[in-house]
Amino acid sequence: TQEPFQWEVFKQAADHDIDFFVHLGDQAYLDFVWSDQEGAVDAYLHAWGFYHGGGYRDVYPLAGVYMTWDDHEAADNAKFDPWDLTADDEVKLANAHEAWYRVMPIDAMTPADGAVWRSFRWGKTLELVLLDCRYELDPDHLMSEAQLLWLIERVSSSPCQFVCVATPKPFAEITSDQELFTDNADRWDGYLDDRARLTDVLAAN
Repeated sequence: TQEPFQWEVFKQAADHDIDFFVHLGDQAYLDFVWSDQEGAVDAYLHAWGFYHGGGYRDVYPLAGVYMTWDDHEAADNAKFDPWDLTADDEVKLANAHEAWYRVMPIDAMTPADGAVWRSFRWGKTLELVLLDCRYELDPDHLMSEAQLLWLIERVSSSPCQFVCVATPKPFAEITSDQELFTDNADRWDGYLDDRARLTDVLAAN
């Protein structure tokens, strides 16, 4: 990571009139920090500088950014079992989370200070709801019960004309291919109870 990473698409985006950005996670692929640098905090921070010092610098100063996270902000989810972490994995994951909170514009310094799931409202026009669909999941649920109840409350009681839910995992039933579903259950229809509870609210409202 000697030179910042560049993307032509950001140079093109910088020419547009942008109100704000919503990023759904995997903003950087930091698997190499987990694997090659023992998941050290300083290495994660250096890697974020590598990403943000390049193409992102063309666009991020132009407008606010509202973001959530996914797996690659730490490492590919195939590199560790989130329900059976080793002691080393727990340290690496905590380091990745600490680095993310230090470099992102979020009103908290650690996960304990403030959750990734939160919402923002522009009058009665738009409410933007950001979810954490990665680090509160368990084998049967996409998020904690507290987050799901909060999400249902935001969707059902928001006074806004538009409610935009930012989730890094597809909500639509995008395939009926059972083999594909087995290979890639990393979406809402892999957690049918959670999805049904939310769709019931959407249908009622």
